[in-house]
Amino acid sequence: MRYSPRLYARQIKVGGVRVPRRDTRRVFEADYERPLSRDVRLGLNYEFETRDSNDPEKKFNAQRLGVTFGFEWWGR
Repeated sequence: MRYSPRLYARQIKVGGVRVPRRDTRRVFEADYERPLSRDVRLGLNYEFETRDSNDPEKKFNAQRLGVTFGFEWWGR
């Protein structure tokens, strides 16, 4: 889990008043890895990211899902 607030020097209008733009970013990530055989591994990754801001046009959510395979080429 990551949390990163950010304050910009640029100002925006919120309710008719000029204020500094502020964003907050939250990222949750989960990883899972499992051996399929002696030389092959399967990895799964899920990530959810949300950004919130006092600028209404700068809010969003994103989700990512990944699958990886790892190979041990030279053996052990």
